[in-house]
Parts: sequence; C-alpha cells; structure tokens
Amino acid sequence: MAPQLQPWSLYRISLSAASNLVEQGCTNIFLEHGSYGNKDCVDAITDLQNHLIASLPLTVFEHLAEDRNSRTSNQNSLVLWSKDPRIKLGLFLHPSIRKFNVDGKGNELMLMQSHDDFGSNSGGLDEFFWCAHIRRLVNLVHLNLNSVTTDEILLLIGNCCPKLEVVDIVSRIKQDYIQQESIPGQLPPAASIFPGITLKFCVSDVGLEALLKCKHLRKVTITNPKISNPTSIPANRSITLAGVRSLVRGLPALEYISFGSLGKIFESGFDDQVLVFQFLLKPFHNLCLLRLLLLD
Repeated sequence: MAPQLQPWSLYRISLSAASNLVEQGCTNIFLEHGSYGNKDCVDAITDLQNHLIASLPLTVFEHLAEDRNSRTSNQNSLVLWSKDPRIKLGLFLHPSIRKFNVDGKGNELMLMQSHDDFGSNSGGLDEFFWCAHIRRLVNLVHLNLNSVTTDEILLLIGNCCPKLEVVDIVSRIKQDYIQQESIPGQLPPAASIFPGITLKFCVSDVGLEALLKCKHLRKVTITNPKISNPTSIPANRSITLAGVRSLVRGLPALEYISFGSLGKIFESGFDDQVLVFQFLLKPFHNLCLLRLLLLD
C-alpha cells in the first residue's frame, strides 16, 4: 500500500505562494538592474526588503528566508544560479532577523570559486558582501555560515552579534595551486605537468577567540581539525586544541561543541574539575528539567 501523503497546511500553501512572488521579484531585479554590484540593483533590493518588512510579521519573513530556494530546487542549477545569488541573500539579511542559514545544499555557493584573497565578485562567497551585512545583524540568535566562515567574518560576529546562541562556523576552504619546478636540462616529471592542489582553511584560533564576546553561545559547530596530521593545515589558518580549549573555558553557557576530541581538550588546562563535569553534564541536566516539566 502506497504511503499516505499529508496535505500541506494553509500556512504552508500561503508561504509557498509568497515565496514564488519573492522569487519572481528577485528575477525581475536581476533582469532590470544586473548584478548586485550595481547601485540601482542594491536600491531595488532595499525597496523590496522594506516592503516585505512593513507588510509581514517577522516570523513569516524569517520563514520566507528559510524557504527562499525551495521553489527552484528542481531547476537546472547552472541556469538558476547564472543569476547573482547575492540579490536574494541581500533581500533577507535584514537587521531585525533572529535566525539565518545558508542554503544547506550549497546552491548559493556554486559561483564561489575565488581568484583572490577577498572572495569572488559574483558568487555567494563574496567576503565583502558578508562582512557588510553581518555587522548589521545585531539581533541574530541562530546563525549558520557553513562553508562560508573566515576569521574576518568571525571578528565581526564577535563584535556585532551579542545575542547569538547557536552558530555553525565550519570553515570556508580555498584551493591553492602549486606548480612543481622542473630541473633545467631534464624533462619534467609526469606529476608536474598538472598543478598540485592544496586546501586552505580560513578559520583559525583568532576567529574562535572573537566568539568569546558572545557570552550567550550554547551550541558551536566548527571544523574538526586533523590533529593527528598537523601538516595538513597551514600554520597561519588552523584551529588548535588550545583554541578550542579557550573557547570552552570562556563561554559560560556553552552546552555543545562539535569537536571529536573532547578528551584531549579536558586533559589539560582545566584546573577546576567541577567546570569539566558541569560542561559534560549540561545536556543531561537539561533533559532532566524537561522530563520534570512534562511530568508536572
């Protein structure tokens, strides 16, 4: 027997219709004004954003932000993201929002290949774009910048997002090409015909230290470094045990951090063993409180 499909709720149908209108509006802005770099394009985005904020409750606006790519999920990605993804991102990055997630499927990051140290000028990984908007998002409680985060962005988050409680800061990864040099008078080796590729992480202990200003942080998702192979991560862009240890020690409300070697974190640098047990038992304590509330 085929499984029964639950019909959409009236709210979900209404949200879908509104999302279609927003998608069409962003398309029209792109067709009329071009890429996000044009001032007329930015002005048009601001006008549409102000209209949505004035017309909709904040919760509905946030749901539209979460739903922004579902309308076009079945379209050819090459056709879809030939449009500038910053148009739709800029539309929903309003100072009043409390929650924001990058597209989990990576659609907004398809035009992300950077050719310099500052990020692509046309894709979802334009670092200037993120820095310009994050400094305005002072009411954020939940932020997911998976595969977008850099130290420069984290410095702004620490200074501008004091209410943050949940954050995903998995590092952006850049590609560095290394061409092997050939010895004069000898044929180059076969491996040197093609350039080597190394991966460069963009989040280090410097960025983690900036998060210490966000005293309400409860959950932190970070890149888990290969501690067993320290040469795989450049020395100037790396997360170390000392950096994670400092983060755990400096965030009083922290309940969870996505680090696979917590034993190594707590084996040194914690003189107060009570602090260690309090951190490890926080999830169980919250579960017990929930059970008591349900029993009452």
